[in-house]
Amino acid sequence: MEAHHYIRTWVNDQVFDAVHIYFPTPYPYSIGLPHKLINPPFLADVHRILKPFGILRVVTDIKAYYEEICDGLYSRKWWALDWQRLELTASNYVIGTQQEILHRDDNHPELYAVRLVRINQTGRSH
Repeated sequence: MEAHHYIRTWVNDQVFDAVHIYFPTPYPYSIGLPHKLINPPFLADVHRILKPFGILRVVTDIKAYYEEICDGLYSRKWWALDWQRLELTASNYVIGTQQEILHRDDNHPELYAVRLVRINQTGRSH
């Protein structure tokens, strides 16, 4: 199921502490999706499902897509935070997408990442 449809249809308000989006496809038409995942309606739904002060993390290796994402995030609903890499380990499990693991293994310098915290509609932090 397409992620936005799932969130819009099945996820209640303010239930998640964090939403992680790693390497969303910049070319959705090539895999039969009607639009890019990260767009203004999707970001409004992510804001809706995050608890106050919940975190949105997005990573891509496509600079133009990163710039589009940042343009879509331009609102008073988010505070930008410094990116902090998560050190994830779990015994014998590999954690991350294939693209993320490829970049992690190569120490690929061309990753574009944003970490934001959800604030209320008025832009105040209470």
